[in-house]
Amino acid sequence: MIAVLNDALDCLEKYRAASDPQGHRIFQEAKQWVLAMDTDWPCSFERICMTLDLDSSAVRRRLLAATLGVAPTPAAP
Repeated sequence: MIAVLNDALDCLEKYRAASDPQGHRIFQEAKQWVLAMDTDWPCSFERICMTLDLDSSAVRRRLLAATLGVAPTPAAP
């Protein structure tokens, strides 16, 4: 499961500025996977975070901030 998270991070980093259709598609798919709130699929971002005892909102903020070049937003109280 850690490898799946690493792959998503790699895709977000590697393809964030892609100009070719395939690279753009890979970036968008990784971004959609991270943003999805699905818990039904065993390999969903939410389910992986649950299994690894990670705060999915915090991981999501950090992943997107790191790959999109924006400061992470603070967690809601």
